[in-house]
Amino acid sequence: MTRSHRRRLVAPAVAAALALPTGLLAACSAGQLAETSKITAAVPGAYSTVQAGDRPDETIQVANATVDYNGPKGYAIGDDAPLSIWIFDNTHEDITLTGVNSDRGQVVIADGATPGAPSVCQSSARPIQPNPSTGAPNQGVAPSLGASGGISPQGPTGTPSNASSAKPTSSAQEAASGSPSASESASAAAATETSTEISVTIKSGGCVALTKGSSQFLQISDLTKKAVPGMTVGLWFTFQKNGGGQFTIGSAQQPLTVPVDVPSSAGARPPATVPTPGE
Repeated sequence: MTRSHRRRLVAPAVAAALALPTGLLAACSAGQLAETSKITAAVPGAYSTVQAGDRPDETIQVANATVDYNGPKGYAIGDDAPLSIWIFDNTHEDITLTGVNSDRGQVVIADGATPGAPSVCQSSARPIQPNPSTGAPNQGVAPSLGASGGISPQGPTGTPSNASSAKPTSSAQEAASGSPSASESASAAAATETSTEISVTIKSGGCVALTKGSSQFLQISDLTKKAVPGMTVGLWFTFQKNGGGQFTIGSAQQPLTVPVDVPSSAGARPPATVPTPGE
């Protein structure tokens, strides 16, 4: 066999050998992409803590803070963006959240779905632990209903000062008169009542959940910039300790970066849009 003939036989064999692992790699990559696309972070929210006592473990914590998911389009300029935030008091005294600010608009407080109901942190679907991706220390309490001085029995103690008080007799008369439009209008108005005066007390050793499903929640009013999944907003918090002292988490110069939440499951994600050639 001549050298040139031998070279012609070797070349196709080498090409075939190279093509085999390439094909296998492509197949594996496709399978890996499909599986990993279903994985979501256990704790997508932001987490931060500040020491608020003589001991290092006496802290105030903001945990699992997110902007609520509002579909793939998120929030446009001028929209109101509700927040989900858990606050822990790991000190020996009650603390009060007295202010929240944002780089995307004014933060207000509003009544949630269950005004006046207890804010039971541990019943949240989201685990009470810091986001592993932040590298923050894993510290703090996991509250329980039987714990001494645990969860605030009344949830957040502050109520929106601008919210009008309900009048049961008037509501009953509207319901009896068969006027659903009047009662629906009253319900809609009550649901949108907000206040710029924030005063939420967290009991010593306890926590509160500020979410739309709790007694109260925070929201950024009249967004100055859009907020879509994959983006973050800046927040900073001011707390007052009952025994004296003011503490902050985040600042205007270095805010806590809070992500816009994502769907909780792969099934909730919208189908991907494949661009056509030339787009």
